[in-house]
Amino acid sequence: MFWFSDILPTLDTGEALVVGDACLLPSRIRIDEPINKPNSGTVNFWDEWQEATPANRLTTAIDNWRKQNIQ
Repeated sequence: MFWFSDILPTLDTGEALVVGDACLLPSRIRIDEPINKPNSGTVNFWDEWQEATPANRLTTAIDNWRKQNIQ
């Protein structure tokens, strides 16, 4: 049996799996990179993951998590 989730790891950057009522057959498509890229506030993960991590990051994360409250 084939599951659509089986193909997800094989998708390259800029590719998508289109399924649903508006699509006659499930399709693997490539989405062009936009000419005018959004100026978002997200970090560049590839650069961030290469940096050294602080030794107390788990403790800091737990402390921040405990300081949160549900409103």
